[in-house]
This record gives sequence, structure tokens and C-alpha cells, in this order.
Amino acid sequence: MNAADMKSLGLAVDRVYRDFCKVHPDNGSIEMVRSMLGATTAGIQAMPLNAAFRFDYLVRSGFDFRPHVDNRIRALGREIGAGRGDAIPLAADPAIRIVDFGDCLAGDGAVGELRSYFAHIGIRQAMMSTCLAEHSWRYVLFAARSPGQAPFDDRDIAVMNAMIPHFRSALRARTRLIVSERLAESCSSGLDRLGIGVVVINARGQMVEVSPVAERILSAKDGLVSSPRFGASTGSDNRRLQALLRRAASPDWEQGGVAMAVERPSGLPGYELVVDALPQPIGLPADGSVVIYLRDRMEGPAQALEAGLLQELFGLTEAEALVARAAADGRSSHEIASDLGIRYNTVRAHFRSIFAKSGFTNRVDLVHMVLNSPASLGHRVPDPAGEQHHARVA
Repeated sequence: MNAADMKSLGLAVDRVYRDFCKVHPDNGSIEMVRSMLGATTAGIQAMPLNAAFRFDYLVRSGFDFRPHVDNRIRALGREIGAGRGDAIPLAADPAIRIVDFGDCLAGDGAVGELRSYFAHIGIRQAMMSTCLAEHSWRYVLFAARSPGQAPFDDRDIAVMNAMIPHFRSALRARTRLIVSERLAESCSSGLDRLGIGVVVINARGQMVEVSPVAERILSAKDGLVSSPRFGASTGSDNRRLQALLRRAASPDWEQGGVAMAVERPSGLPGYELVVDALPQPIGLPADGSVVIYLRDRMEGPAQALEAGLLQELFGLTEAEALVARAAADGRSSHEIASDLGIRYNTVRAHFRSIFAKSGFTNRVDLVHMVLNSPASLGHRVPDPAGEQHHARVA
């Protein structure tokens, strides 16, 4: 490779890491690779290791998404593999392979049909290599030329060899990013189910992240506002809140989360807030971002309790689980009877059974057990009034 090639490679390598720092990578780097190779098409296929003819394009250049083309290639490939005991090298070896479809696919039947089909879509020769095979997936880097182009040569192979390690590293980094994002989504979902909202604001007071629970709280416009910036409705609460946000955004903030309550003009129980500086990774300067955790006293673990999970965790019947959930919500025995459409004495009988199974002798310990159980991470369920039929059946 000459000096111009080395310069182009450097730019392409830099673009690889920028493209793959997201779940859905951009196509800039593969477009640069296609240009360097003088190929008509290029891309990276992702396919399960145990299914060579199931593939999707992670990135691509020189062609649009064509489901009918992909489906046709898959179908012909499976037919050829079943008849001859081998497969079209879509799942290539780690070493670079150059395949001339005009030569290696000559023949009748499905083989000839596939050869003709590749010619129909403008592919005669392909250069490909597995750049990563991990976690039951294979990623194949490929470039193809049309029948009228010259074959790939040693210089093209050198370019491909130079790019493969960088695509491999970028793909691994993308995998770690996906795992981290899924973990963050799981944590956010857990907070939502516990009735805790999360708002992240930048140094200008603008909201940059808002969880579903926080959106619900802010949409009520009852004590907290989101425009023109995050704040409280009443003057005294807003002054305290803005002062707290400024302190949390300052570089010398070290005291951790600070709590405050915000009154609601409607007269309902106020919101509980905890304000803290957003943690910054080592090596990055503090940017003044602040995280606020919100809780509506009218919502919380008791409203998120999944009766089915209580049944499984503590060996309760369906009716007993509904009674335990209602108790955790602060309902009296008479209120539980009315909500579930059952007799007061039936509620008392359910409590005796729950105490016998759980080992507790009073409702305070029972409620503590229920609210601190994983059942509070279950999906939200309908109001007890909508479950009367289930309670009676139990």
C-alpha cells in the first residue's frame, strides 16, 4: 500500500470507532472501505453461528435493504447446502476468502440458479472474512465486485486485513455498550415499578432525561413544572429547589443526595425529592448535570405489587395474595372486604392463613415483609375492584 492508502486507512479506522459507539452503527466506515477497495457493495453481515443462512446487515454500502433479495439468497443457499453437504461461504473462515461465484457455483439446479441470481444483482466476485465470532454470533466483513470489474488483488487483501482488527474491537465495544444499556434500562424499569421517577438536568436547568414515572408526575402540573425549566410551582418551594440544584451542580459538591418535600396545590400529599450531582466517569470533567429522584406519596411499592408473585414467593392462594397486597396499601379489613367484594370474616380468615404461612403474628410485620419483597418489582395490575371475581373464586 502507498502513502495515500495509509492515509485513507487511518481515516477509515477513526471512523470505525465513531460509527460503532452506538447500538445501531452508522455506515460511514464501511462506505470508506468500499471506496478504498473499489467495490460495488460492502458490509458486515450478522448471523447466528448455528444458522449460516440467517443473516442481517449490521452496516452496508452500495445497496439498499432488499428483503426479497436476502430471502432468495437464503432459500437457495439452504437448498444447495442440503443437497451437497456444504454451503455458500456466507459464514466465511477467519482467513480472508475470495470467491468467484461464476466459477465455484457453476452447475445446474439450485447452484446454477444462485450463480445467475448473483449475476442478476451485480455480484461476480466477493472478498470476505469473519471479523468476530462471539456469543453465538458471527460477523462477516465482505466486499463484492461486479462482473465487469477486475478481480481483487494483494493490495485489496492488505486493506481488508488492516481493517478487520478494528472492526473486531469496535464490535466487541458495541456488545459491551448494548449490555450496559440493557442494564440501565432494567434499573430504570425497577425504579419505575417502585414508583420512583428520575429526571436528569444539565447545567442550564434543561431536562435531558425523564423516566416514565417522572413524566407522569410532571404532566399532572401539581407542584412541579418542566417548562421553561424544571422547578416547583410555589415560590418558596421553587427558591429552595433552585438553590439546591445550583449547589448540586457546583464542582465542589460532595455531600451526596439531599432530600426536600414539595407541596401540591391540589392538597394531595406532597412529592418527595432527592437531589444529587450526576456521577462523572474518571477522566471527564464535571459538567454540572444533576439527577433528581421523585416519589409521589400516593404511589409506591404497594401499587406495583404483583399478586401472582406474592402467591409464588409466600405460598399464598390468589385471594390471600390480594388481601396481603391490599394490607400493604394501608387498607383496613373492612375496606379490603368492600374492595374485593367478600365478607369481613372471610378477610379475617385469609389473614389467619397468611400469618400461619408466613410465620408472622401481626400486620405490621406482614406489610414490612411484603413491601420489601421482589413482588414490588412486578408489573402493575388492575385495581382490586376489577379482580373481585378472582377473589371469590379463590
